[in-house]
This record gives sequence, C-alpha cells and structure tokens, in this order.
Amino acid sequence: MYLKSIELSGFKSFAKKSELVFNSQVTSIVGPNGSGKSNVAEAFRFVLGEQSIKNLRGKKGEDLIFNGGGGEARANRASVKVIFDNTSKIFGIDFPEVTVERVVHRDGVNEYLINGSVVRLRDVLELLASAHIGASGHHIISQGEADKILNASVKDRKSIIEDALGLKIYQYKRIESERKLKKTFENIAQVQSLRREIAPHLKFLKKQVEKVEKAESQKQELIALGKEYFKREDLYLSFSKSALKGEKDPLHAELEKLTRELKDAKAVLERSAEGEKKNFAVLELESEIAGARVHKDALVRESGKVEGLLGAEDRIIRKEKELATSEEHKTIRLREVEELFQEISSLSLVETIMTRIREFIRERKHSADSSVILEAEKRAEELKAEKQKVEQSIAQAEVKEKTLQAKYDSLKKDIEAEKDSSRDAEKAVFRIMSEEQGIISKLGVLKLREERIMLEEAEWKRELEEVSRLVGAEVLHFKTLALDERTVLTETRPVQEERKRAIEKLKIRLEDAGVSGGEE
Repeated sequence: MYLKSIELSGFKSFAKKSELVFNSQVTSIVGPNGSGKSNVAEAFRFVLGEQSIKNLRGKKGEDLIFNGGGGEARANRASVKVIFDNTSKIFGIDFPEVTVERVVHRDGVNEYLINGSVVRLRDVLELLASAHIGASGHHIISQGEADKILNASVKDRKSIIEDALGLKIYQYKRIESERKLKKTFENIAQVQSLRREIAPHLKFLKKQVEKVEKAESQKQELIALGKEYFKREDLYLSFSKSALKGEKDPLHAELEKLTRELKDAKAVLERSAEGEKKNFAVLELESEIAGARVHKDALVRESGKVEGLLGAEDRIIRKEKELATSEEHKTIRLREVEELFQEISSLSLVETIMTRIREFIRERKHSADSSVILEAEKRAEELKAEKQKVEQSIAQAEVKEKTLQAKYDSLKKDIEAEKDSSRDAEKAVFRIMSEEQGIISKLGVLKLREERIMLEEAEWKRELEEVSRLVGAEVLHFKTLALDERTVLTETRPVQEERKRAIEKLKIRLEDAGVSGGEE
C-alpha cells in the first residue's frame, strides 16, 4: 500500500488548506516545537476513524476546528483527506485511487466520505480493515510512549497480529452477526409471547376472515353489477338528453322566429298609432285645400268681374266709334252749340252764318268725341292689367291647390296602406301569440322531462359516488364495459330499476360488514 498525500483544512492549527504529498515509502516530517507536527499525526488518527477526542488532545469535536488567530478568522468546519494508491487493488473497490475524508462541524456532527460519496463510519472501518489498516494496524508513538509496544499485553499483541493477518474485517462481521443473531433470538421470544397472547383471538380472527372473504365476494359482485348498471344508466341518460335537445332546439328556433315576427308586427302597430297624426294632417290639408279653393273661386269671380267690366268698356269704345262714323246718331255738345250761337250772333250776315254752319256741320260730320273713347280705353287697359294680375293669382292658387291635393292623395294612400298593414299586423299578433303559447306549452312539458332527467342523473351520480366509496375506484371504469347500445336503449326501465334494488341490497350488506373501498 502506498500513501500518496494528506490534505488538511481548518484542522487545529491548519487554518488554510494544506496538502502534504508523500513521494517515497519512508517520509519524515520535521520542524521546530509548535510547528504542528503532532497535529499532522492526529489528523491521521482523525481521518482513519478515531472516536476518542481525548486521544486527539481535545474535549469535544469543536476543539479540532481552527479557532482563529494570526489575522485569520475562525473556521466553521475541519476536514482531513488522505489519498491511497490502489493500483494493486489492495482496497476492495475498482478505483486507481482511494480517497478517505472526514469532516467535523462546530455542532459536533461528523461526515465520512469515500471517493467523494457520503458513507457511514462503519463503511470506512470495513474498507480500512480490508487493507489491514485497523485500530492497531498503524502505530503513532507519541513522546514518552516508545515502550508502548514492548509493554503491550497478550490481548493487545493478539489484536496487532490479527490486524496484520487481515482478520479484523472478519471480527467485525462476526460481531455484527452475533448482534443480529441476538436480535433474532429476542424477536423469536417476542413472537412466541405474542402467539401466546393472541391464541384466544385466533378463532375470532378466523370468523372475521370468513366474513371478510364473504364481503369480498359481495364486493366483487357489487362491482360487476354496478358497472353494468352505471353503464346502462349512462347510455340511457345520454340518449335522453340528446333526444330532449333534438326536440327543444327546433322549438326554441321557432320561438325565436315568432319573437322576431311579433316584434315586426308590433312595430307596424306602433307605426299605425302614428297614423293618428297623419289623420290630423289630412284634416289640416283638407282645410287648406278648401281655403285654397275658396281663394281660387274668389279670384275666378274677381277675374270674371274684371272681364265683365273690360267687356263693357270695349262695348263703349265700339259704340263710340260707331257713333263717330254714323250721321244719324251724331251728337253735338250743348257747349259747342252755345259757342256756335255766340259766334253767329256776332256775324250779322246770313251768308256768313250759312257758311259757318256748313263748316260746323262738316267739322262735326267727320269727327268724333275722342275723350269718351280715350277714357274708356284707359279704363280698359287698367282692367286688362288687373285681369292679368288676377289670372296670375288664379294660376298660383291652382298650383297650390294641386300641390295640396297631391299631398293629400299621397297621405290618404299611406293611411289606407297603413290601415291594411295594421289590420294584417293585428291578425299576425294574434296568430303569433297563439303559436307562441303552443310552443311554450310544449317547452313546459319538455322542461318537466328535463327536470326528471336531471333528477335521474343526480341520483345516478350519488349512487356512483356511494358505490365507489364502498368498493373502490374500479367501479368508476364502467365506461370500458362493452354493451350493445341498441339492446340497452330498447330495454324497459323496470329492468334497470330491479338492478338498482339489487345494488342497494349489496350496499347494505357491505356496510353492515364494515367494508370500505379505501384509497386506490
């Protein structure tokens, strides 16, 4: 065996990690007093499993940890690691090197590691014993102990020889075997004592076993029957809910359609309510049209009056013009005659008088009284202008009358159309409400069916929970059971009710037996 190195960290005076490498079979560690030579020797004892703190010059495990000094803080742990060359397989493990490490903490807890893996102290001792490294397989001779080997007792010499021969590991195994054998004898004694104690209960336990076996048989029967019942009930409920949905959906769709139609019909009725305003508007239009017609008739009468006056003036003008051209009806104004008399009175000569009368007649024969005609023509022009103005007013009145009439006709048409729509809407409202009532009645029947199915489903779930709690979770796997769905759905309900009653009986028996499915 070849010791390759030892590593100390926080052990006694070794504050920092220190490694001592051994390159030869014989190694010496020299140094002045107080340099730590004894601490190295004690480190060997420590890492090889020494359990006596006194042999390590301490009172407790904390005394082995560097406690500070020289500017270094105290350590919280101390460790020692030794590395052995295992190329010759002296240790019973398949590694070229074997590392043994021991760590002690300030709370006194120790850790042991072999090649970095945490092990027990026993594992370390057995490994070292297999390489003939035991309690006396190595010797550390301290000052004043040179005669320890020479003065060893027969028992100590025997231990040294047994270590040298590699018998220590077998001693460990023998001691362990003796300990186990002693424990076994103790257990046998306890078992015999227990058997004597429980002998009176064996008969009772036998009966209990029979009861449990019977209960187990009933339990398996309940599981099988429960699976079939729950499978059939699941199919029945699924089919019932699907069928119910198939009946409800068209009714709901029809109800939604009727709701929309009812909304439209009510909108029509609301619009017909607004028709009352249109009726008032019609009355107002009728009043406006009547007023327009009265105004137009007045204008027509005014136009007729003006036209009559204009005709009269035209007749006056024509008559005056006829009189002007007619000798029979020629008139002479009295003033003109007086003027002629005055003129003749001043003359005193008959011939001159005759001449003047002839001129007077000639002048009056081919002349007319233009003042009458002019006045008549002036009045005629004024009447024509007034007539044109009246005719324009008549035209405006006719346009207004036509506009009002068109508006009146359109409004009357709308009112009539709304009356028809309103009548149709009223009929639709009554029809829709009747159909809605029928659908609601059908949905009410389906609601009762749905509530019954929900109750059946709740009862099914309750039964499933109770049975699973009684016989375990196996019954919950009922869906894996193979059944013909057509046969299930054509089966009458009384047959299923009979299965339910059988399940209830088995449940009561198992509950009386105190059987519980437990946790699976």
